[in-house]
Amino acid sequence: QRLALEAEAELENAGAGVDPSAGGATSSSASAAASSSSKTVLHKVAELLSAVVLKLPPALLLQRMKDFESSEVFMRLALAAIHSSAQLKLQVAVNYLDNDAIGAVVSAMQLLLQSYEAPTAEAGDEMRRTFALLKSEALPAEGWPYLTYGLEVCLHILSHWTATKLSLDKDDTLDARAAPLLMAKGGLVDILA
Repeated sequence: QRLALEAEAELENAGAGVDPSAGGATSSSASAAASSSSKTVLHKVAELLSAVVLKLPPALLLQRMKDFESSEVFMRLALAAIHSSAQLKLQVAVNYLDNDAIGAVVSAMQLLLQSYEAPTAEAGDEMRRTFALLKSEALPAEGWPYLTYGLEVCLHILSHWTATKLSLDKDDTLDARAAPLLMAKGGLVDILA
């Protein structure tokens, strides 16, 4: 995020024609070169992190989501990775009981929604500006697409649970491991209400 802030500052200076290394003197070519290199590094970092997150085994990815539950950057990368890979989305949904996918996804969605609340809105604006610098369809600037990705995972989990329940028994009662109950206990209803 610090790299993104530096790239953003360099973009602003380039737009104003100010070269910070020359004590404020005008040098649009120097600022443009610095801005270009910072943006290039930012893009490469985003590509690398996205590729690494996408290659993590599902259980390890969800564990890392829990480990870094206060990192909006990681939550965005993780939800984008799950969204972009049908296989990963299926593996997360099928093993939801063993890997606590519901807890990890609900926690990520809760963090993303907090960035729109008044006390943290300024920090959320910084995050959106950072991701806007990437100009990437895979990593949108706004938090709403990531919330949609989280909801998609929840729907996949419910679909898997429903199909499994229908194939195993005809009993209409929900046990304590039922996906709808785990989602409600995990706070999904609370954050969406």
